[in-house]
Amino acid sequence: MIPRRRKLIINLLYKLPKLSIALKIYNDAKRLRKMGYGYRRTHRILRQKYGERTPTITTIRRWVLGLCKPLGYYNLTLHESADLAYIIGAFLGDGTLTRRKKGRTCHYVVLTTKDYDFAITFSIRMARAISRKIVTPVWSKKRHYYVVRYSHIILYYMLKRIREDPFQIYDFIKKYPFDFLRGLYDAEGSVSSEKNHRIECGMTNQKCIRLVMELLEIKGYQPRFYKTKNKGENKYIYKIVLSSLDDLIKFANEVGFSIRRKQRRLLYLIEILKRKEER
Repeated sequence: MIPRRRKLIINLLYKLPKLSIALKIYNDAKRLRKMGYGYRRTHRILRQKYGERTPTITTIRRWVLGLCKPLGYYNLTLHESADLAYIIGAFLGDGTLTRRKKGRTCHYVVLTTKDYDFAITFSIRMARAISRKIVTPVWSKKRHYYVVRYSHIILYYMLKRIREDPFQIYDFIKKYPFDFLRGLYDAEGSVSSEKNHRIECGMTNQKCIRLVMELLEIKGYQPRFYKTKNKGENKYIYKIVLSSLDDLIKFANEVGFSIRRKQRRLLYLIEILKRKEER
């Protein structure tokens, strides 16, 4: 059963201490202007509600006209779309969060991967989700992988909360299940050999694996679950396996991989299994 919790992304944003007041004042100002209130009356109403935190009449006017943003240089654009679902899935697999201070604090969402296909797909979808220019993946000669990094304070704190409990956005993920699964399987999925003929997804985050199980079962798949432990490690790795030919074909058509080598391997495996069934 899915826990009953707040699931919309906007509810997560209003829990962020640094952003909540500014966002509430900004939205209230726009709402009051739509209702026909003048700028002075809008400012007076906001002053009664928020006290000294209320900005000046000039600032409110610039907000309403779209001349500036309530958090200044921070980008507030975040489209609740299929691209965002993919980003969340990819982040839960291979993403990290970092903060750096260069005059001001920057909040980065970072993806590291050895596959250029995955890196550029993540970058394109991220650029669309936050209305930015596409960042070219950078190859790290020292660590031998591609790095994609975007600065976005709202997405930073949102992903931080989602990593703690992915079920918070279950309603949103249900709208774009295949994009979410594609992002996660690009990061953590693998296609086994002809002998095992299966797709695996393994993670140490049990809550995330539970969410993936729920989505696959709802969409008509028959996933199997098991846990294992590597030698010398205390953490369990939780794995989901799809092994039937019907599931593999369905996965290839509905979800698939952005990484070409994985997609080619999956299609090749399906062809091998079809030939075996024909014999």
